[in-house]
Amino acid sequence: MKFTCDRDEFLTLVADAEPITGTKTNFSILSNVLLETDGDGGLTIMADNMETTLIGKIKAKVVQAGAVTIIQTKLLNILKQFPAGDVLVEMVAGEKVKIKSLDKKRNARAAIKGTSRSNFPEIRNYDEKNQVATIDKLYFRRMIQKTIFAVSNDNSQYTLNGVLFEMKDSFMKMIAIDGRRLALINTTFANEDKKELSVIIPQQTLSMLFKIINTEGPLSIAFQDKRIFFKFDKILLSSNLLEGKFPNYNMFIPARHENFFTANTDDIKKAISLASVLADPETYKMNWFVDENTLKVSAQNSEYGESDEDVFIQYSGKPVKLGLNFKLLGEILKEVETDDVEYHFNAALSPVMIREKNRNEYFYIIMPMKTD
Repeated sequence: MKFTCDRDEFLTLVADAEPITGTKTNFSILSNVLLETDGDGGLTIMADNMETTLIGKIKAKVVQAGAVTIIQTKLLNILKQFPAGDVLVEMVAGEKVKIKSLDKKRNARAAIKGTSRSNFPEIRNYDEKNQVATIDKLYFRRMIQKTIFAVSNDNSQYTLNGVLFEMKDSFMKMIAIDGRRLALINTTFANEDKKELSVIIPQQTLSMLFKIINTEGPLSIAFQDKRIFFKFDKILLSSNLLEGKFPNYNMFIPARHENFFTANTDDIKKAISLASVLADPETYKMNWFVDENTLKVSAQNSEYGESDEDVFIQYSGKPVKLGLNFKLLGEILKEVETDDVEYHFNAALSPVMIREKNRNEYFYIIMPMKTD
């Protein structure tokens, strides 16, 4: 194997593989990336941990076709030290891989031991007949951003360690639940074949997509053999799905709300920041007292003291006292894009719906806590 390619393009794909090769595994070869060249002038880079697979292709000037696997961390750190520009990669006797910078000002060289690809997993091909949807990459990235933070980290609730991805009629949804809050985004898309899908995508897979996607363009989604495939540019990311039953999220969404108010996003953020200083560090609880045109945000700690702040709101309902987790609410408000936010609720212990003013595309549900 012998080829020349751009160092930056090479480095980017090797770096993208890190979440896969860095996963703890009993198979040491799965800590490697596969480099494979072909006669069409391409270099394929692949990482696989038996659950998630990343395949990327970049242009290369191929002198001799071949394949070898190299430990990802070593290859990544070598490429980081090389200057920008072309690099020459050549496999010599004993599967040793020589890497040389072609920069005229810096004669940097390295050699690293490679391993045969014979024990590396076979490439899982993308079959276009199993394609279920096409959506703009940046919009799908936005859907990930609006939901992934609400994924549960509790391994005992396995199905909550991912995001529910649903397709039905002309709607596409993503929903995340961690037991204390819910995040939902809903969009329309061209579903001419009326395909339906309801699967749970692991958090790691969506995190990788969020990191890799950085330009607009089409993203194709396919489903086959209990795996989901995402294809865009010259990258193919596939993953096993989480098996099991996702909770009926509609049970957490009240059919109607008796009360709601609108408040300035920054005003609420500032009041939450003050409350966080003196709130209980174990429960993260703050109290909200909602009265006519005024929201009083308070927190108290028996050891340190208490705080309160009044926020102007638009509200004409009955007085209500709510207990809320300031940490969870703060993470929700980080995703808000409008100056004003609507808060919908019924009684003191009923779910609180949070959404941007005059927008129904996505919303959040947070479960209140008992008040003092």
